[in-house]
Amino acid sequence: MYYSKRDIRFQLYELLHADALLKYPYFEDHSRDSFDMVIEAADQIGEKMLFPLLTEMDRQEPQLIDGKIRVHEGMKAIVKRFGDDGWINAPFSYDPTLDADFYQGKIMTAKYFFEYELVKVDGLAKRLSSDEKVTIEMQNAWF
Repeated sequence: MYYSKRDIRFQLYELLHADALLKYPYFEDHSRDSFDMVIEAADQIGEKMLFPLLTEMDRQEPQLIDGKIRVHEGMKAIVKRFGDDGWINAPFSYDPTLDADFYQGKIMTAKYFFEYELVKVDGLAKRLSSDEKVTIEMQNAWF
């Protein structure tokens, strides 16, 4: 076993007191049983889909090829499962009026990232993959 459900439950309930969240209106539709169901569902995805591919995915790291990121073929089914099971939208409220400003902030942050930060990746990737090794050879002690 690569992790312990017992330890996860200990951290959630004894250390972080996650069930104390249930007193807030945002979490009123949940219970400790629903938290445990999420742990079980994550365990099933991990055991059946992720764990069998971990070593292989470590050996076949994502690559930037012709401006596109290529990931392990097994990730397609995993990401589809995440979407089908609702994992991707799980952090969002099912009430779109709740925390509207907070979500607008997330949208603006994503726009900023795509417009100002992500464009820097191409130049960095070219620099790191070139014969010029200045960036790679730098040492923390030099700063």
